[in-house]
Amino acid sequence: MLLQNQSRLVLSGGKEGPMERYLPEGSLWNTEENRAALQNISSLQEAFEQEKVLEARVLICSPQHDLIVDLGRIKGRIPRC
Repeated sequence: MLLQNQSRLVLSGGKEGPMERYLPEGSLWNTEENRAALQNISSLQEAFEQEKVLEARVLICSPQHDLIVDLGRIKGRIPRC
């Protein structure tokens, strides 16, 4: 069961941890931390190493159903699972 708690969803019956917090889509889009992480490849690498959740705009869906996202100066690919 999911409960809403201060703009995030928390799994009930368990302790809140990094994998149990869910913010609504778009809530990270315009934050300074998100924009800073998209500035260059080294800041993206640092965010990856720290396992930060980032948001980016989807540009297109490929013929293979991968999502191509705008990461500032580079483009990213989210493969279809």
